[in-house]
Amino acid sequence: MADQSESQSSPPNATPSTEQLVSPETEAPQTVVPRTADASSPANTNASAAAPMLPSPTSPPASTSPAYPAAPVAEPARPAVATQVQALWSNLSSSARSLLNHVENTIHDFLSATSLTPLPADVSAPDEAVLLAKSFPLDPAGITALREELARRPRLTYRGQFSPLEPATFTSDQGWGCMIRVGQSLILEGMLRVRLGRGAVRDASNLDYLEIVQWFRDDPAAPFSIHAIVKKGMEMDTAIGEWFGPTIMAQAMKKISADAPSVPPIFVAQDAIVFASDMDDLFRNSQGGPVLLLIPLRLGIDALHVAYWPFIKQSFRSPYSIGIAGGRPSSALYMVGTVRDSLLVLDPHTTQPAFHGTASELGTIHTDVVRCLAATSLDPSLCLGFAFSSEADWTRWIAWVAKLRETGIEVPFSIQAATWVTDENLALSESDSESELP
Repeated sequence: MADQSESQSSPPNATPSTEQLVSPETEAPQTVVPRTADASSPANTNASAAAPMLPSPTSPPASTSPAYPAAPVAEPARPAVATQVQALWSNLSSSARSLLNHVENTIHDFLSATSLTPLPADVSAPDEAVLLAKSFPLDPAGITALREELARRPRLTYRGQFSPLEPATFTSDQGWGCMIRVGQSLILEGMLRVRLGRGAVRDASNLDYLEIVQWFRDDPAAPFSIHAIVKKGMEMDTAIGEWFGPTIMAQAMKKISADAPSVPPIFVAQDAIVFASDMDDLFRNSQGGPVLLLIPLRLGIDALHVAYWPFIKQSFRSPYSIGIAGGRPSSALYMVGTVRDSLLVLDPHTTQPAFHGTASELGTIHTDVVRCLAATSLDPSLCLGFAFSSEADWTRWIAWVAKLRETGIEVPFSIQAATWVTDENLALSESDSESELP
């Protein structure tokens, strides 16, 4: 959900400040005795006989009444009471803000969900849907195959009832963790792809599948758990409970992969530039692969610029695409394909119990529910994801990008130091049928 930046309101001024409080040990109640006129008084000898006697500015007026003890001064509030009141007010203010944020985020999630639509009802047109480099005709058989393929793609959602996200006390990410869950889905798709191939299916008997899935369980010990991700976010000044943007999400994933040598490395483009020499280093350090590539982008000011829609559509045709993390403004969705002028999305805005990575829970990270988001509703901030099993895949991908540019498609990023894009590599790209343009 959207970043909330609110200042904490101050408590009422009913409680005096520490400077106004007086300890009873340092100032006891006093009895005031009135002053009477005296011929020997210095005030009487220095003043004119005709002048009336004025009261001292620090003493009560002179009086001829008998002296009576003044009422004791009321003992002021103790500092400890003021501190307790201050703490109570602070806790109440924090709880009220959390409740208001939760209500606001819940309403926002509901409104975001209602903007998603099912597949087009009109299937008579000769259209097709594309889901991560696979095409499906919009007929009953094609839609059935599309749902089956979609059910193989991971969809991580809001979770609750997990251990607290220390040093905070959150036990659920509902209302603010949608981009984190979309990022997990994107990375899980990439990890499954490079280990098990494109045909990886939900299989509780496959130990490799279970091992990768358990990297994403809601457990502080898991490398890609929400606990690990928010901790990396804190290193980038994103507090627990704040909404992650695509760039913060990508950088958090990169930091996690750098700290976990057992998982494939992740490279994040900087300012829409993919540095080929850095990718080469990652392939060399990982003995030839695999490597995941994330490219955070902003493709417009308030909405997606129309010039980039052709590239978005073509990106899903690349055999190396693992999808896009993005969505509507302040409402993240995992985008895995296109149909006509809409995106096929997996929606994380469903809250489920904490995921522990067991075989019996695998059904909770998959769905065959197809939803569409109109391209005109797409937030311009997003993150492209690609996965390469080998350095040869990376070389073919570079050639694919070059081929897109040759056809006049506006590619929203650049590849620097990619001097090895040769005619031979272009031929490799053209021989890869899945990456050909329609």
